[in-house]
Amino acid sequence: MLSGIHLISWGIIVLLASLVGDSIILIGTIKYKALRFHKVIIATMQHMAVYDLLQAVFRIFPFTLALIADRWVLGEPLCHVEENIGWVCGGMTIFLTCSMSTLKTDYRKAAFKSQNLELE
Repeated sequence: MLSGIHLISWGIIVLLASLVGDSIILIGTIKYKALRFHKVIIATMQHMAVYDLLQAVFRIFPFTLALIADRWVLGEPLCHVEENIGWVCGGMTIFLTCSMSTLKTDYRKAAFKSQNLELE
């Protein structure tokens, strides 16, 4: 069984990694146009990053804060928000992950079909 310090450390590491990683993805794709993929794949990546940020702010942060304080300190309304964010973002993350795999496969197949191969 994990002790409290391990869970708190896990929460802080996941929160920081999520905030930094998703911010890099959003800034890189919106401001600098750093990735050269199809627009639909970029939009899907951006949506995944936004949902991950929502999970980090409304689920991981309150969970870590509750572990540090050893009780729920954010009140009942945020408890309900945290639960609903989990349902919405969890389902959408699964949907977007599946659609990302399907999109990548479809675009790869389309690229191979459009090539003209001449056998000599």
